[in-house]
Amino acid sequence: MDYAYDRQNSLMTKVYAYMASGMGVSAVTAIAVANTPSLLALVLSPFGSIISILAGLFLVFGMSFFGKNLSETGVRIMYFTYTFVSGLMLSSIFVITRWDRSPVCSLLPGCCLLL
Repeated sequence: MDYAYDRQNSLMTKVYAYMASGMGVSAVTAIAVANTPSLLALVLSPFGSIISILAGLFLVFGMSFFGKNLSETGVRIMYFTYTFVSGLMLSSIFVITRWDRSPVCSLLPGCCLLL
């Protein structure tokens, strides 16, 4: 009984670690894009918005349909690519909540919205 509990606890710790690292990738990507004017213009353009939405949908459906056939490394790559694309889409939150041009001022409200 104790072995099963330890194994489940270890599994959940790994799951939460991947979830936290995915949130970190999304947050860093969103902050970097929001503070780089050329990348922000690309992401907020109609073409960039459509591509990021389609990429997110492709990755979600790809993980759900092909996740069982992929290796563990393949699923990890797809997951972290999805978190990167999510960060691209969430970068607009940092622009909307920006009080002035200081990255420190735009960091706090945007991070609160990500959580």
